[in-house]
Amino acid sequence: MSTVQGHHHTECYTQWFVGKKEKFFAMQTGCGVDDSSYAMAYGKWFPKSAISAGIVIGGHTAFNVMMDL
Repeated sequence: MSTVQGHHHTECYTQWFVGKKEKFFAMQTGCGVDDSSYAMAYGKWFPKSAISAGIVIGGHTAFNVMMDL
């Protein structure tokens, strides 16, 4: 089963897994948060957040579109 997740703040990717009878993907879309907010103070030493939109078409086409920051 293909999966889309949007919580890992600094990563954005789509990874495909292919078997003999099926193919599926795992997509990470990043997380749109305000890095300067008090709630994100624990991550002040993290790299810049990845902010993107994950697009899935018909369950067979999947890609990320990164936001220009």
